[in-house]
Amino acid sequence: RAWLPPVHDARTVGALAGDVASGRYGRAVVGDAGAPALAAATHEGDVLAIVGPEAGFTDAEVARLVAAGAERASVSSHRLRAETAAVVLVSALARTFDGPFDRDGSAA
Repeated sequence: RAWLPPVHDARTVGALAGDVASGRYGRAVVGDAGAPALAAATHEGDVLAIVGPEAGFTDAEVARLVAAGAERASVSSHRLRAETAAVVLVSALARTFDGPFDRDGSAA
């Protein structure tokens, strides 16, 4: 089925770290070109895919997100443009689910 993930406005790293730490998301993944490849993982609830600016997040920003509970993951051996990275990261995350997505965006 077709599935359209919600796309949120740009947010500060502090706001994102707060969302991750709140436990609102079952999984939070920050795109990081220097990280290991995205791994499949089981989780409950929504997934938050975090993509930084064109130059990527600083080491301190990544560390703040990881300290809040996000995992680092790379989806390409090349640095991607921000808009491309978002599509690739969400697509890679969608592959980690066993079944199709429901209309509300949750895994079936």
